[in-house]
Amino acid sequence: MGVGRLVWGSGLLVGCVLAGCSAQSLTPNRDGGAPPETVSPGPDAGTDGGPVVRLVPTSLLTNADLSTAQVLAADRDGIYWVTLGNQLWMLPTGSSAPIQLAVDPSPSSGGDYAACLLVRDDELFWTASIYADDTRSYFRSPLHRTDKTGGDVVLLPNLSGEPREVTADDNDLYFPGGGLGDGVEIAALPLHALPGATPTVLSTLGFDVDVYSMAVDDTYLYWTTFPNDSTIQVDEGPVTRADKASLLAGAGSLSQFIDDDVAAMQAAGGSLFFSYASPGRDAGVGRVDQNGSRTNLPLPWGTTLLVLDRWVVTAVPATSVPPGGLIRAVSIGAVVGDGSVAVEIADQVKILPVAGGPGGPGLVFVDGSGHLLAVSEQDLGAAVAAGQY
Repeated sequence: MGVGRLVWGSGLLVGCVLAGCSAQSLTPNRDGGAPPETVSPGPDAGTDGGPVVRLVPTSLLTNADLSTAQVLAADRDGIYWVTLGNQLWMLPTGSSAPIQLAVDPSPSSGGDYAACLLVRDDELFWTASIYADDTRSYFRSPLHRTDKTGGDVVLLPNLSGEPREVTADDNDLYFPGGGLGDGVEIAALPLHALPGATPTVLSTLGFDVDVYSMAVDDTYLYWTTFPNDSTIQVDEGPVTRADKASLLAGAGSLSQFIDDDVAAMQAAGGSLFFSYASPGRDAGVGRVDQNGSRTNLPLPWGTTLLVLDRWVVTAVPATSVPPGGLIRAVSIGAVVGDGSVAVEIADQVKILPVAGGPGGPGLVFVDGSGHLLAVSEQDLGAAVAAGQY
């Protein structure tokens, strides 16, 4: 969902009610509130030939505790997150005091869940996880649209299951749906649709798959699915590509664009970048242009993939690399075999990173202690350069 420079302008300064929050300057705190050894330059790669370790300096953005945050988003106006209690928060640019933008009033289903959060211009689209009825035997995921300056509506009362991702272009929101027709679907809704508007079903996928990830560019919509067995994930799947205009007109034709199992992807610069695993072969990051020409990057696979101006970043959660998640990066032009190596730039990552785009806060993540940290593009680039040999 995302994709910066640590440049902050003026912003709102509002009282904070998050635990442990007090006003402070956003002047970079070079230790990010963490022990010094977590931000000092790390050793070179080990004998296994893995990525070089160059842990970057970080900036602590607020004293607020983000331990209950489920997902992040960022742009030039601020940083946003959804909490375990179905609350939407914002840290405005230029402030260290978060403000609550919205909350779903229904009882939270509790536990970890795959919340979605997408910022688009002056609005945020996000999902909550609430109990579906008084029996509390299952949950549903209402889709909210919230103005940055106030005002929240529920666009859809339920996105089926645990929606992993929504994506959007300048006009429409694209998302996985269920219950709109026959089985699981890919659906679209205008960004400024009225609450209760009926989504347009773009493609019906059936009952035996779920949507894993989505991406969009000027022409195409992309998605991956995974087969399921009694709602238990088996594996993520290949990438399907379809022309957006044709889909919206009800005459879209689908094609398999990438045959590897793809966990995350982002369209950038006329290409689709993707994190893949080939069963029985290898795993990593690839790039495919619109004609299908492919190159692979010397960057490890990740459940999150971000494309910045000059770098590509992947990250894996703490569940994959206990006790903390990892963030790795490589130059955007690097190709397997050209001598470039990936660089591990952060560890102890709890909430996986997002990037705020031009004028935004750089690379942002939450560490294992609940600190909201930022990495500037300057420091990211310096670490990647220092890791090459």
